[in-house]
Amino acid sequence: MNDIGFSDDSSGNRNDKTFFIGITAASIHIPTLLTHPYTMGIYWGENFSIGLETGSESPLFHHQFEIEGFTIEPHSDSSPEDKEGTVSHAILSYNGAYVRYFAGNSFNLLFAVSQRDWKGVVTIKKNGANQPEILTAETEIDASAKIATVGIGNQWLFDNGLTIGVDWLVVSVSISRSFSSTVKSNTGINETEVQKELTDLGKVLNAISTSPGVVVLTISWSF
Repeated sequence: MNDIGFSDDSSGNRNDKTFFIGITAASIHIPTLLTHPYTMGIYWGENFSIGLETGSESPLFHHQFEIEGFTIEPHSDSSPEDKEGTVSHAILSYNGAYVRYFAGNSFNLLFAVSQRDWKGVVTIKKNGANQPEILTAETEIDASAKIATVGIGNQWLFDNGLTIGVDWLVVSVSISRSFSSTVKSNTGINETEVQKELTDLGKVLNAISTSPGVVVLTISWSF
């Protein structure tokens, strides 16, 4: 992708700078949309940058969404509504390292590895035989995935240090994944049904961790 006039000499500015720090401000990419990771790293000449990023779901960025029959939201002490369904009060944490290769003034290729972990409490509710009885199973979950990511984007570095980066497309694959759960209480739901719900939820959470994204915007400052 060609430069569009934000900075005349991003490559020269990278050569003059050493260190950068910033945040992923916005994206159409669930893992970064939920965690808004912070990033910091160094420039290695005009053609490379090496960085670390870390983030987690925060009350400041409260997201709730439904996917494949599950409701997923940040951890809360409040109880879900008394109706059938599976609600996960889960926190996503995101830690990774990356390298950018700059093939031009701003155009770059991204190569990254990261660990994305979901931890939280899952409440499964089912209608009992005697309506309006509600059966409840309370569980704790831990879903983890090691991810490899590639992407393409542009990063414009201004003379004053302001750095604007956009990854137009990022694609991830799972290197490894795991899921564990512990049933803390159960008022009568069939154990096999509980485990099926939890296994299905684990697949959903790890699928979210490897979901592709577009227009991942990072705002940084370079020194």
